Amino acid sequence: IESYIAQPSEVPSNKKSVKKTVENLPNNLHFLTFPKGFKTEHFPVIEDKSFITNFIKNIKATSYDFIILNLPHQIENLFTFPIMLESDVNFNVMNLHPARILKYFQIKEMLLKTPLNFEKMKLIVNQIPESMKKENVETLLNDKCEFMIPHCPHRIFNELDLIIGSPAINESIGSYLSSIGLSDENEPEKRKKKIFGF
Repeated sequence: IESYIAQPSEVPSNKKSVKKTVENLPNNLHFLTFPKGFKTEHFPVIEDKSFITNFIKNIKATSYDFIILNLPHQIENLFTFPIMLESDVNFNVMNLHPARILKYFQIKEMLLKTPLNFEKMKLIVNQIPESMKKENVETLLNDKCEFMIPHCPHRIFNELDLIIGSPAINESIGSYLSSIGLSDENEPEKRKKKIFGF
């Protein structure tokens, strides 16, 4: 799997906006990608658990301290649930749109009937107004909220410019990551390889 891992400096682009976005990525943030000339029809067909098993085995064999997997939203997707079972922590990121809340209740009810360890589930709520208290969010969702990402009025402009986050959001998330030991400031010998499902 190592041959499919790219560094930000290895991403070619003639578009200034994309190039600027890639240049702003941390140098130690590497990611899985497709090789040049890859065609959609070459994507492996996931028919059984063997693909997932081999994928996780290869992921764990890498030298990275933290591995983040951005999973499909559909819980019934053949890729999503098996990865959740194998992940050390699963972060569910959502906002408070009524449709999202209803979907969250439905998915949670479904997952409660599975072998998934709910102690590994962490709820993160996005776009929260500064005036909204954490206990109000937890009451609304009937669940513990691990972290709230503040609403930032400047985010819309950053999004149009393909800029990740915003100064206010990045500072807030940085503080949270430090509080749970996921910071560059942590000494390497104290780290333990972890897989995160998002």
